[in-house]
Amino acid sequence: MATVTLGRKLAPFTPSGDGVLDHALDLLALSSDDVLFDLGCGDARILVHAAEKTGARCRDRSTTCVGVEYDEDLVKRARTRVEGIKMLLPKYDYEIVL
Repeated sequence: MATVTLGRKLAPFTPSGDGVLDHALDLLALSSDDVLFDLGCGDARILVHAAEKTGARCRDRSTTCVGVEYDEDLVKRARTRVEGIKMLLPKYDYEIVL
């Protein structure tokens, strides 16, 4: 897990509702060749919603989902949220340059 010091938060966490997520997924029309990359994934609700609606998984033949979050509390919430679905949660350290 990366630890990044950015001073103040870049933006407040504002979760999206299921209707917004459904509409976004309809617009994206994800295929098995796509990667859903959510920078600032918050509690991973978009990634989980995509996994539930499209059969997305990490590291198999389906859509790959990648979430990046710097807020440690939200990372914990994201890990809890994905426990119930078959998604891999690799622990990688990244250096992110903004």
